[in-house]
Amino acid sequence: LLEELDLRKEVQNAGQLGLTLPQGISIPKHFEAFTRESVLIQQFASGSNPSDIRDPALMKSSLQKLGTALIKNLFTTGVFHDDLHPGNFRIVPNTGEIELLDTGRVGHLTEAEREDLVPLLLAIRTHDSAQIISILVRLHPPKNQVDFEGLKKSVTEVMSSHEDVSRVISKLFFECGN
Repeated sequence: LLEELDLRKEVQNAGQLGLTLPQGISIPKHFEAFTRESVLIQQFASGSNPSDIRDPALMKSSLQKLGTALIKNLFTTGVFHDDLHPGNFRIVPNTGEIELLDTGRVGHLTEAEREDLVPLLLAIRTHDSAQIISILVRLHPPKNQVDFEGLKKSVTEVMSSHEDVSRVISKLFFECGN
């Protein structure tokens, strides 16, 4: 949280993320010389909030472009916008370009995390709580004693109460395969 409050970190994150973005997705230019811990000066974002876009074809193509870039970055560089919601990106109506905002949180997956991403998503898709736990523990070994039976029960409960997550992952795999 403290990192998010230092706007100099946002400028640094924007630079890292910006290097990984494809044409058509950008981050408004930050003026680093004028940025301080609590002051951020950046170029005006000319796009519209996604909720203001009335053209379904534009919305679909823009979200596909953004989704494709996000998935590609997750698997190739491991760098991703860690707070991506409709308030943190804009769509330029006449071009379909996307502007990413608020880069205070940018995530970085290790090579091992990237390698385990597909198995983890498949385990989520199939509601395989034991496999989910196995992957997470392999990637991030617990520092303290863990009640694995209790953890498995909790993961199973979460999975059963979030059927929509499974449908989204399934749809992503279907869309990526087409």
